[in-house]
Amino acid sequence: MRIAGFVTLAAALSGLLLSTDLLGGRVEDRFGQFLLFRMRGPLPAPPEVIVVAEDRASAEALGLPPGNRPWPRSLHARAIEKLRAHGAAVIAFDFMFSAPDPEGDDDLAGALRKAGCVVLLQGLERRIVGPGSSIEIDAPIDPIPKLAEAAAAIAPFPLPKVPARVDRFWTFYGVAGVPTVPSVVLQLAARDIVHRWVELLATEPDLPQFNAKDWTGPNVTAAMQRLHTALRADPAAAEQLRARLHRGEFDGPIRHRLSALISLYAGEDSRYLNLRGPAGTVRTLSYATLLSGSPAEAAVGDLSGKVVFVGVSELQSVTQADAYDTVYSSLNGIEVTGAEIGATAFSDLAEEASLNRPMAPAAAEILLVALALGAAASSGRMIVLLGTGALMAAAILFAGWYAFVTQHWFLPVANPILFQIPVGVLTAIWCMRAEERRRRERIVGAARQYLPEEVVRSLASGPIHGSSRLAGEVRHSVCLASDIEGFTSLSERLTPDIVQKLLNQYFEGMFEVMQRHGGVISDIAGDGVMCVWCAPAYTPSACNAAVAAAVGLVEAVDKFNLAHPQHMLPTRIGLHAGSALLGVVGGAGRYASTIVGDVANTASRVEGLNKQLGTRLLASEEALEQVTGFMLRPLGDFLLAGKSEPIRVSEVLGRTGDPRTAALAGDFAEAFASYQSQRWDDAAVLFEALLQAYPRDGPSRYFLARALRFRTAPEQASAPLIPRVVKE
Repeated sequence: MRIAGFVTLAAALSGLLLSTDLLGGRVEDRFGQFLLFRMRGPLPAPPEVIVVAEDRASAEALGLPPGNRPWPRSLHARAIEKLRAHGAAVIAFDFMFSAPDPEGDDDLAGALRKAGCVVLLQGLERRIVGPGSSIEIDAPIDPIPKLAEAAAAIAPFPLPKVPARVDRFWTFYGVAGVPTVPSVVLQLAARDIVHRWVELLATEPDLPQFNAKDWTGPNVTAAMQRLHTALRADPAAAEQLRARLHRGEFDGPIRHRLSALISLYAGEDSRYLNLRGPAGTVRTLSYATLLSGSPAEAAVGDLSGKVVFVGVSELQSVTQADAYDTVYSSLNGIEVTGAEIGATAFSDLAEEASLNRPMAPAAAEILLVALALGAAASSGRMIVLLGTGALMAAAILFAGWYAFVTQHWFLPVANPILFQIPVGVLTAIWCMRAEERRRRERIVGAARQYLPEEVVRSLASGPIHGSSRLAGEVRHSVCLASDIEGFTSLSERLTPDIVQKLLNQYFEGMFEVMQRHGGVISDIAGDGVMCVWCAPAYTPSACNAAVAAAVGLVEAVDKFNLAHPQHMLPTRIGLHAGSALLGVVGGAGRYASTIVGDVANTASRVEGLNKQLGTRLLASEEALEQVTGFMLRPLGDFLLAGKSEPIRVSEVLGRTGDPRTAALAGDFAEAFASYQSQRWDDAAVLFEALLQAYPRDGPSRYFLARALRFRTAPEQASAPLIPRVVKE
């Protein structure tokens, strides 16, 4: 659940942040749109609009010099007359008429006035206010007064002036909310239903009062600004208009057209272009076709109720003026002109088909993707995670395509696939790796409670397979073997849970001492413990540490027994040193950590010798080599069970500095010298004196018994003095 929550949070935050224009909006606009338009494919040409193209072929057909710009305005006047004759409802020119043309201005002004439905383009020039200022304004460039007064309206249609992809247009531009050419054309195209429009607006008392002349006369742009400002200030009024529109006496086509007008004023000022296809998708007539006489008349056809955009358009050339990069430009290299963009924008408004980015569905999609990735990550399986990522990418493409086609929605496509899913997958992988590391650390920590450190490190790379992993390094090792005296009889008297509790407390103190002195606990068998100190070669420090640990264990056992007088656990300890291997033995999938070598067995035999000698801590000569700081009592050679050679053993009485222990060691050395010299009477007297001073001294009692036996049985005096220790 922790991984699922972290992955969900990372994927959701990355998706939401990348959906903003600040971080990833342009990526979505650039690549997401491209993908969705390609998946949808071109659409049929919008039936309500056409483009009349001023192109090179028309210039040649009309006898104009190549590259002659601008064309004679008398040609535009003739074009207006022709278009009106064919029934065009509104005509919009994508040309600037800011400079006078004495030869053609009167003809064009007359045609504009007679038609009464022509919209002229108002240019915009970005200027800096004052020297050194950073304030920019868009200064309008109007047509010459003669043409501006004759036109039905003038309006701007700003598009980028840099090589950037055009994917949006403005319905109302700037702080003042000036209506653009597509918006004005849509409003003028509704002149035939203007009374129904005025009637609908009059039902909302909070809106300004309008009459039919406001929407058909020269003040149409001012009326549009007023209504736009009012509906923006009171969005509820737009909803009321929509409700009355659907409740009122309006037939289907009129209702649709009035609804488009409401959407124009109540919608966003910036709209995404719903491009139908590459350049030339909108039906295009050349000037030559339009102005030629019969039989070209049939090619023009009936334009009743249609809107015409007039502008430059070279469909056969990749180099042309007033051309803009769009999502379809890469198909044939020919870019879409301003006139066709204006025609597309008008169609979007008339059909209410502008594309939009709905916030709620987009956020829901991002959250669903994040939740799916989190759920996949919680499984802990990489194949599930990657499969979920692939399925989510496919689902995003399908959902984006379906919403694009049916609802005209731009749902996030590029950002989820390119960023959100990879972020979620990489975060999940990182979390899985981190969790795996934590799990491995927990396992290793648990293994350290049962296995030596070297074995744990060897197992960190994986399970044991084959004999190569069982190999180890032979080292100089000091082994410490401990065993509880009388533990079997104690276990018979106590219940298992009490025995377990006692052992846990006992081992806690024992293990703390061993680990504090650097020992590695290699084996625990019932009440016995084997601990080892290893080094590549002999080092006095290892022997010193082992002896110090053994002395510390004696003290820890004394402390434990004082705390548990009813259940004391007297402990015997043996030390031996030699070559050994701390490693793993086993096979067929079952393995155990152990010390391989005779040193461990000998340490156990030395520990068992304590029982015969009545001691608690014995160590072999090999374990005591160069050991300092401890009081030692040499006890001679012993032939331990299973050994062919005797081993010299000493008792570790404790740390140096205790005068009583030093006196015991000195007196015992004198008595033991008599014993080794076979002076049985002297040895017996000295050992008896020792027992008077130290009644519980086990070695004195042991060697006194042997001295008395040799004194009373002289025939045994010739036998070897090395005691033979038989295994219990």
